[in-house]
Amino acid sequence: MDYSQITDWLYIGTTPQPDDYPLLHSLGIRLVINMRVEKRPAPDPQDNGLRFLWLPTFDSPLIPIPIRALQRGVQEALDTIEEGDKVYVHCAAGA
Repeated sequence: MDYSQITDWLYIGTTPQPDDYPLLHSLGIRLVINMRVEKRPAPDPQDNGLRFLWLPTFDSPLIPIPIRALQRGVQEALDTIEEGDKVYVHCAAGA
């Protein structure tokens, strides 16, 4: 998994696999936002306390992210950050 830390509370990167979930948990990430239209989030087999939000969008500069999806993702991220936890957002190829 390739990722970048954008702020103290926000990470972006490639699609995590279930083997990557312990790493996300160790980084303090509690919410994973999946922006991939073609792939649902894989369940966490270890139940490490990760929450998943699937906002299926097309990964293309020609098709904008629907405002409702963007607002939902932002609100979920803000709620998570206000709780003191971190957020990981990914699309197919990462940042």
